[in-house]
Amino acid sequence: VDLFLRHNYKQLIIASIITSGASAAILNVLGPSIIAHLGGGQVSLHILTYASIANILMSVFLANSIFMIFLGRVKLLAVMAIISAAIVVVGGLFLGRSGFENIVFAYLASTIIAAASSTAYMLKILDKAGSRLFARYI
Repeated sequence: VDLFLRHNYKQLIIASIITSGASAAILNVLGPSIIAHLGGGQVSLHILTYASIANILMSVFLANSIFMIFLGRVKLLAVMAIISAAIVVVGGLFLGRSGFENIVFAYLASTIIAAASSTAYMLKILDKAGSRLFARYI
């Protein structure tokens, strides 16, 4: 059961990174023409670039969240989400003083921390995932 769960986790992470990465790549290729058509400028392109990277990391966090919920680790997931939201709020307020375009860096920092911490925790609990699964559902 442990091998099955590890394999499915690995497939989910890879699929999340590939699909969100492809979406970000397409958005970054088509974005300049869309933004130019809508009357946006260089600042909008920079925001788009950083936000698309952050969205890839967010998809990693969401994939980890699926497995955490499945394995019954909801409390720590909620703590991670609250900390990430606090980083966006506090960082956004702080960075917003130097220009609204800098708020995207708070989002990027938040997703880096969320993806890294959730991945580290998932790698830790995957060692005994079968036992956790049986303890939760059987």
